[in-house]
Amino acid sequence: MSDAHGAAGHALRQAAALIEEFNRSGDRRPLDSAVGICREALRAAPPGGPVPAACRAALRSTLVMRWSAFRDRRDLDESITEGQALTAGPAPDEQDFRLLGRMLADRHELTRDPADLAAGITALRRAAELPVHGWDNRPFILDTLGGLLAERGGATGDPADLAEAEHLRRVALTLLPEDSPELPTVRNNLAATLRHTAELHRDPARAREAVDLLNAALRDTPAPRRPQALLHLATACRTKAELTGAPADIEAMVAAHEAALAAAPRGHPLRARALTGLGVALRLAAEHTDDTEPLRAAVALLGEAVRETPEVSRTRPHRLNSLGNALHRLGERTGDAALLDESVRVLRAAVAEPSPQEEGHLGRVANLALALRERYHQTGDLETLREAARLARPALNAPRTARDSDTQLANLGVVLQTWYDRTGDADAAAEAVEAARRVLARTPPGGAERAMRLNHLGNALFQRYESGGDPADLAESAAMLTEAVERTEYGTSEHADYLHNLGLSQLTGARAAEDPTLLNQAVTTLGRSVWASPPGAAPTANRLQSYASALRALHAVTEDPAVLLAAEDAYRQVAGITALPAARRVRAAYSWGIAAADAGRWEQALDGFGLALALLPFSIGRRLTRDDQEHGLTSVQGLAADAAACAVHLGRLDQAVLLLEQGRGVLLGRTISARAELERLRAAYPDAADRFVELRDLIDALDPAEQDTDERHMLAARWEDLVTEIRTLPGFGDFLDGPTTAEVRACAGRGPVVLVYTSPYRSDALVLLPDRVLPVPLPGAGLAAVEAQARRLDTALAGAAVPDGERAAQETVAEVLAWTWDHVTGPVLDALGLSAPPTDGVWPRLWWSPGGPLATLPLHASGHPGDPSRTVLDRAVSSYTPTVRALAYARARAAGPPPAGRLLAVVVPDAP
Repeated sequence: MSDAHGAAGHALRQAAALIEEFNRSGDRRPLDSAVGICREALRAAPPGGPVPAACRAALRSTLVMRWSAFRDRRDLDESITEGQALTAGPAPDEQDFRLLGRMLADRHELTRDPADLAAGITALRRAAELPVHGWDNRPFILDTLGGLLAERGGATGDPADLAEAEHLRRVALTLLPEDSPELPTVRNNLAATLRHTAELHRDPARAREAVDLLNAALRDTPAPRRPQALLHLATACRTKAELTGAPADIEAMVAAHEAALAAAPRGHPLRARALTGLGVALRLAAEHTDDTEPLRAAVALLGEAVRETPEVSRTRPHRLNSLGNALHRLGERTGDAALLDESVRVLRAAVAEPSPQEEGHLGRVANLALALRERYHQTGDLETLREAARLARPALNAPRTARDSDTQLANLGVVLQTWYDRTGDADAAAEAVEAARRVLARTPPGGAERAMRLNHLGNALFQRYESGGDPADLAESAAMLTEAVERTEYGTSEHADYLHNLGLSQLTGARAAEDPTLLNQAVTTLGRSVWASPPGAAPTANRLQSYASALRALHAVTEDPAVLLAAEDAYRQVAGITALPAARRVRAAYSWGIAAADAGRWEQALDGFGLALALLPFSIGRRLTRDDQEHGLTSVQGLAADAAACAVHLGRLDQAVLLLEQGRGVLLGRTISARAELERLRAAYPDAADRFVELRDLIDALDPAEQDTDERHMLAARWEDLVTEIRTLPGFGDFLDGPTTAEVRACAGRGPVVLVYTSPYRSDALVLLPDRVLPVPLPGAGLAAVEAQARRLDTALAGAAVPDGERAAQETVAEVLAWTWDHVTGPVLDALGLSAPPTDGVWPRLWWSPGGPLATLPLHASGHPGDPSRTVLDRAVSSYTPTVRALAYARARAAGPPPAGRLLAVVVPDAP
C-alpha cells in the first residue's frame, strides 16, 4: 500500500508541476501531459482507500482547468463523469459538489438539457450545506446556485425558484468583503437576476435596483472587463426603459448602449453583441418618435452585427430576429415594400435556423407572422396574410414557458384579428379573444403593460361582436377599452390609439342602437384620439379616417354642412400621407371625393376622385395575385363614374372621358397597354423589351396555389424597378401611362363610341366623336334606378329556367328593354340624329362602352317590341368595348398580318 501511495503521490506532484508550467506559459502541452499522468495514476491506483479518490480528484480538477482554457466538450463531459464518481464516493467534500455543479451548469449552457440543470442545482445545494475547509467559497456557491435557480425559474415560471435565486445572490453579496475583487461579478449576477425577474413580472422597481447595482459594479470593474460590464448595464437600462417608458430612461438606455459599443472597437470579441444591443435600443427608442433616422441607424448596426456573427453561432437566430424587426418597423413607417420584403426574408432565416424547441423560437415565429401581416396591409396580398395566420394558430396553442413573452402571444392574437378583418373567419375572432384573455390574466394588475393588454382584449371582443352580434361582447369591449384609456397618459401615442379603438366601439354601438347621444359620444372620443397625438407627431391615418367616418355618420343625422366639411378635410389629410400603402390612400381619396361631392363641391370632389384614380394602378400591383387584384378593386366600384360626373358638372368633357377610361377595366387596360407599348419599346430598345417580356412571363407563370409569395414580391419589385428604368429612356417617360385625348378621339373615326355611366351625382352618355365629346344627360338613369332594372333582369333570366316561369320572365325582360330605351339608348340615338332606319342601306355603326350596373343591361337589344321606330336594332349596328383603348388595340390587331402557324378548324356535320 505504501508503494501505491508513493507512486500516486509522485505522479500527482509531476502533474502539479506541469500545471504550474502551463500557468506560466499558456502552452497547452504541459496541461495535456498532466491530464495523461492523472489518468494513468487513477488507472494504476488499487481499489479502495484514499488513493483512487485523490487521483480522481486531481484528474477532475485538471480536466476542469483544460475545459476552462480550451473549451473542448470532451473534457467537460469527462470532468462531469469523474465528478459524479467523486460525489458518489465515501467522503465527498464541498469542492467536489461545487465543481460538479459548476461543470453541469456549463454543460447546460451548451445543451439546454433540463437534467443537467436539475443535477447542477442538487450538487450546489449539497456544496452549500457542507463545511468549508480553507478558502471560503460559499459566496460563489450561493451565487452559482442562484444563477441555476434563476435559469430554471425563467424556463418554468416557478416563483419559488426565482425568489430563492434572488435571495441567494443577495446573501452572496453580503458575504464578500468590500475589497473583494469578485464583488463586481457578484453584483452583476444579482443584477441579472433582478433584471430577469423584472421582465417576467413587469416590475420597474427591480429593474431600477439592477441598474443601480450595475453602476456600482462598473466603478470597481478592471479595464479588461469593462466592455462586458457596460453591456450588462446597457441591457438593464433597456429593461428599465421598456417597463417605464419614461423619456429619461429611454435616453439613458441609448446612452448606455452607445458607451458599450464604444468600449468594443472593431475586432473585439463583444463587438457583435454591442452592435446588436445598440440596434435594438434605437429601434425601441424609435417607437416614441416619428423620426425614421433611429430606425435607419438600427438597421445598419444590426446588419453589421449579423455579418460579424458566424453562421454556426447560437446567437445568429437572435441577431437575425433583431434585424428583421428593425426592417419591419422601418418598412412600416416609410411604406417601403422592399424593406418589408427584406424583413420577411431575414425573419424566415431566423426561424429556419434553430429547432422549434429552442429558446426564443416562438418569439421569432410571432415576429415573422407580424411582418407578413404588415406586408399584407401594404399590398393586400391574401396569401401573405394566410401564411401569417398559419404561423399564428399553432403558436397560440403551443406549450408555453415563462421565457415566452406575453407580447408574443398577444401579437399572434393580433394576426388572427387581421385575418378575421379580411375573411370574416369567426373561428379566428374567437381564437383572438381567447389569446387576449390569456395574456391579460398573466399581466399584473398594476403592470405597465396592462393597458395594452386591455386594449388587445377590447379589440378582439369588438371583432367577435362584428362576427356574432352578441351585445355582451360589444359592452365588454367598451369596458376594456375605457379602462385602457384611463390607464394611459394624455399626450402619448398609446392614449391616442386606445381612444381611437374605444371610439370605434362606441360608434358601432351607436349605429346598432340608432342613438344620436351615443353617436355624439363616439364622435367626441374619436376627435380626442386625433387631438391627443403626441407633441410634434401627426395624427395617424387610422385615427383621422375613423374620425372622418364618424363625422359622416353624424352628418347623416344632423345634415350640418360644417360636419361634412370637417369629414372631407380629415379624408384629404389621410390621402396625402405618402407613407401609406397605395390602397389605403385610394380609399381615403375616394371618401374625400364623396364627402365633397355630397356637398356639391365639384372641384374639390374631382381633386379627391382624381387622386384615387391616379393611385389605383399602384394599389393593385403585380405583387398581388389576380384574385387579390380584383378584391382590391371592389372597394372603389363607381369611382370612375363619380369622377366623370364631377368633371361633367364642371364642363370638362374631355377630362370626363379620360377619367372613365382611367378607372374602367383597370386590369384589362394594364394588359393591353403593356402589349401595345411593348411593340414601341422593342423597336427602340430591344434589350429592354426582352427583359420586360422575360420578367412579365415569370410573374404570369407563378401559381397562386403554390404559395410562392416571396418570389412573387421579389419579381414584382424587379418589375417596378424595370418600369422606372424604362421611363428614363428618351421618348418613354409615359411608358404604361393612360391614353391621351387625341388617342381616345382617334377611335371615333369609324363611328361614335358611347361611354355610358351612372352615378349618385348624375348620369350621362359621353359620345366620343372625332372632333369633340357630345354629352347626353340621362336624368332617368340614376344609379338606384339602373341597379333596380339590373336586378329585375337577373331575376327574370333565372326564372325563365323554372317551369311555367318563361312567360313572366319574357314580360319582365321586355319591360327592362323598354326602360333601357326610354332612359339610356333612345336619348343617345336621338342626340346622334339616328331617329329612323337608314334609307340608303348604309347602316351606321356605334360602339357602346357601359360601366357599372349599366354593363349588365343589353343596350344593343333595348327598345319597345313591336315598334321599329323605338329599338336600337332598327337604327344602328351596335358593338361593345370595355374601354376605348381596348377598341383601338383590337383594331390594330385586326389590321396587322395574321399570326403565323395558327389554324381554326370548325367541324360542320353534313356539310354540302
